[in-house]
Amino acid sequence: SNKGEPLPSDDVNDTTTLRVELQIDRTSMHPQGGGQPTDLGVIKSNIENDSAYTANIDKVTIDRASGIATHSGSVALSSSSDNNVATNELFPPNSSVKVTVDSANRQLLSECHTAGHVVDAAMARCDKLLPPTKGYHFLDGPYVEYKGSIDIK
Repeated sequence: SNKGEPLPSDDVNDTTTLRVELQIDRTSMHPQGGGQPTDLGVIKSNIENDSAYTANIDKVTIDRASGIATHSGSVALSSSSDNNVATNELFPPNSSVKVTVDSANRQLLSECHTAGHVVDAAMARCDKLLPPTKGYHFLDGPYVEYKGSIDIK
């Protein structure tokens, strides 16, 4: 299933940005959840030929019941003939696509997530066995929250 709507671009060239939601049944992109942000990356259509379109993906969510992953992002359309195109023309239903994860961003998010486990291990090593209640592994201020308090000596 593909949904999309054209948005004007701030680019000085004659381009339009089409906001898209692409739903696929398998993905290598990690969805947002569990205190961890979504992966970023690209999805390419028409991988069999040279007329491929690229969607820059900025959010991935997953429906746990169906297993369907929704990738939200944008496609830059450069020619005026592309401005009236529908998302299902760019990414035809039931067609193959190529999903590529932004590996540098994935590495940074993975390190941030691992740091939360390091904090938890440090708490245990100091005999501060408070139960963790929440982990927030976003880059704007990651933390691990615990239930209880530690007496200051």
